[in-house]
Amino acid sequence: VVTETLYRRYPDWSEGQLAKMRAAVVNASALAEVARTLGLGDYVVSQGLAQRLLPTKAKDNPEYVSYPGGFIDLKRTEELWKSYRGPAALLAQERWIDDASVGIPAAYIQTGQFLAYAISVKGDTARAKTIVPQVQALMRAAHLGN
Repeated sequence: VVTETLYRRYPDWSEGQLAKMRAAVVNASALAEVARTLGLGDYVVSQGLAQRLLPTKAKDNPEYVSYPGGFIDLKRTEELWKSYRGPAALLAQERWIDDASVGIPAAYIQTGQFLAYAISVKGDTARAKTIVPQVQALMRAAHLGN
């Protein structure tokens, strides 16, 4: 729905421009805002690249860390971060070749940022600092940010 709406609203934009806009629109923060609007914000937790709707409030579970966009399941997200193969492949290529799907590396980057933040909030800044360079390298390889 989002892609079709953007395509109709901006017919002169390139695929790359549309993909970047779609990635900005459809991200964890935007989805968390929709959940809050529906009254479900306290029941949504990020787990790696996915959002999970819980039967109980996320703040009631000490393993979930609050961040500006909602809650993150720190343990599961860190496990997933260590198992993802996409970031390693992107770094090996040193570029993202498909502008239309730039939302994929953007999702990894966002996940890494949230993970580093959550680890830092839990007091392990040294461990958080090991993730930041990985995120920065992904940003450079995908040509996202500075």
